[in-house]
Amino acid sequence: MGTIRALLAKADERIVRTVVSLERQESEHWWKGIPAGIALFLLTFGIIGAVPGAGLLASGIRYLFVFVLALAWGLLLLSVFLDAKYVREHSEWEPTVGLYLAVLLFFPFAGPLAGGVYLYNRHRFVGTP
Repeated sequence: MGTIRALLAKADERIVRTVVSLERQESEHWWKGIPAGIALFLLTFGIIGAVPGAGLLASGIRYLFVFVLALAWGLLLLSVFLDAKYVREHSEWEPTVGLYLAVLLFFPFAGPLAGGVYLYNRHRFVGTP
């Protein structure tokens, strides 16, 4: 029992360190993760949709595609959060981070749309990309 608690405490400490280090990272390049996440999401979703039900998805490869979709969704979520944080601190635009994150969290398949809208607004107010 003590070993399990020690392992959980160690894992918890690593998670906290990771979150704190991500919060400290300032970069003007976080926006690049948004189009990458959108492209990965749409490409993977397109492959899944293009394959007949009895084909590729009937095999174990479907789990790989689900993992890649989750990875793309996570990349979008993280990139929007960190870029919005950077933009708020380095420009006059204050994006409504809660709205973008709510759409990404509660409607994951609308992620590419939310990411696209964020990039459009970022370009309109900040000028990049």
